[in-house]
Amino acid sequence: MGRFKGLLRDTWWLWILFAIICGLLIYYVSVVLAVMIPVLCFSFVYFALIRYDEHGNAREIGGCLVGQLDSEFGDRGDLLVRCTILVFAIAVMWNWGSCLAGTLYLDPMFGVQKTSNLTYGTGLVNNGGSSIDLKLDIYQPTDIGTPVPSSLPTVMYIHGGGWQGGNKNSVPQSTGWVSRGYNVVSINYRLLGDNPPLTTGLADDFAFLAFLGPPGIISGVNASLEDARLAMEWMYDNAATYGIDPNRIGLAGSSAGAVMSLALGHVGPSENVQPRAVISSVGALFNDPSPYSSGGPPTMLIAGETDTTVPAFVVEYTSELMTDASIYNELYVQPNTGHQTN
Repeated sequence: MGRFKGLLRDTWWLWILFAIICGLLIYYVSVVLAVMIPVLCFSFVYFALIRYDEHGNAREIGGCLVGQLDSEFGDRGDLLVRCTILVFAIAVMWNWGSCLAGTLYLDPMFGVQKTSNLTYGTGLVNNGGSSIDLKLDIYQPTDIGTPVPSSLPTVMYIHGGGWQGGNKNSVPQSTGWVSRGYNVVSINYRLLGDNPPLTTGLADDFAFLAFLGPPGIISGVNASLEDARLAMEWMYDNAATYGIDPNRIGLAGSSAGAVMSLALGHVGPSENVQPRAVISSVGALFNDPSPYSSGGPPTMLIAGETDTTVPAFVVEYTSELMTDASIYNELYVQPNTGHQTN
């Protein structure tokens, strides 16, 4: 027996190593037993440190075992017990921290930080007589207890305003998306009032646009689409700097921004970015023949039941065209809602 005690005394560090290994094992098992593991761990520590008297009654917790080990291992006994309890506690709290944090991309678990007025390109205005810097803001998750992954899916949001108003500050969904683990990039783009030079492009094929605004709107929309496509390329080129996963970029927009999101997502994406998903709120895109073809990104279409600007039946028709093209889409009609997103 004395020989056995001597062996333990000379290899006390093995006890600490054993405690660490036990802690790691407990952590991995607790991923499955997330609710039961704290009870099991603390029960084990509790009963391991109880000393019973000759009548079977618990006399003392903790100190007796420390004292017992001190007599056999010297000062290392106290260290052994305290390290064991510490490792157990860290393993349990680590697991509970993960459980309470929620599910990435589904539950709010991050703070939000905003970087404003980054220049992503230039655009001609005043009929080509001058140019302006094109700006964007980027909203990113911050660590408030849960580490932020280095590369995140990113939503490029395009504001509405009928190509005559609005700006990149109109991002009502930004906090909801970012707190769940998405980056959000919100862009400014040239409007009709900037008087961009005549431009040909995707909008030439969308005759319905002629009924939505003043003369020259189709050329103006082409300029706006050109800017948005440039912003997508900026995201691709600066992905590493801003934690953007270039293979997981989605588009979202409201009203005019919804039309642009649908056009860029399904008809004319940028050179290096094929959007993985599109969210279109109170906007529609249709034509004859249909602008949609098989292989387009999954799309959510949101309509307002009482919307008179973009009636719900027009959004429903857009959904039908997508379905006919075998494009996965979901249509949600907001009850008792006009031209807005609740």
